[in-house]
Amino acid sequence: CLSIWRRRPKAATLWLASLAREPKGNAAELALRVLNCMRKSRVNVDAFHLNAAMGAFAKPGLWQRNLDVLRGMQIAPDQVSFNHAIGACSKSTRWQVAQALLHEMPAGDALVPSMINRNTAVSALEKSGQWQLAL
Repeated sequence: CLSIWRRRPKAATLWLASLAREPKGNAAELALRVLNCMRKSRVNVDAFHLNAAMGAFAKPGLWQRNLDVLRGMQIAPDQVSFNHAIGACSKSTRWQVAQALLHEMPAGDALVPSMINRNTAVSALEKSGQWQLAL
């Protein structure tokens, strides 16, 4: 697979995205191992790969692993990356972390929070019974 992914990185994105649709949590760990293997094998890993892998961590209870992926990869995250992390926090009722991520997005680098990022953060407040803070 790695030699194919080196020539066609989009194939890796599709494979990683398929892991996000798996209902079991072990798909998330597999996605992380694949990302690390890709980096070590000098496959060009980009934000699309990162986002596809983060989708596998967008399940309740995996919010911390999602943050680890967001902060641990040597790739600049984009709005989708942050939305996966904020969404994982929302599903795990970690509204404080979701709000912190929204404010952590580096403004000025064309990475201002989108309406989707803001809605996902508001959803975290609502799911945690903190909807008043969204007003």
